Amino acid sequence: MEAPKHFDKCDLCKRSYQQKPHVYEVSRLSHYDMNICNNCRKANWDGIGPMLENNFIEHLQLKNIPPPTRNAKGWYPLEPK
Repeated sequence: MEAPKHFDKCDLCKRSYQQKPHVYEVSRLSHYDMNICNNCRKANWDGIGPMLENNFIEHLQLKNIPPPTRNAKGWYPLEPK
C-alpha cells in the first residue's frame, strides 16, 4: 500500500509540491514565514529574481514582515544577513 500523498503550494512560485513520508520537496524560510519548493530554492540561490519579486513582496506584506535589504545584484536574498 502506497503512503498517502499531500500537496501544498509554494509561497514563492505558487506551484504545488509533494509531501509524503521520505519525500521533502520544500524548504522552510522561517525568517520570512514561508515554505518554498526545491525548484525555487535552487533557482533563486543568489536572490529572488524579478519574476517572483511581486509574489515575495505580497507574502511579506500579508505577514507584516519588512522586506530585507537587497543584495549586490539588487535582488532580495533567500537568507537575510
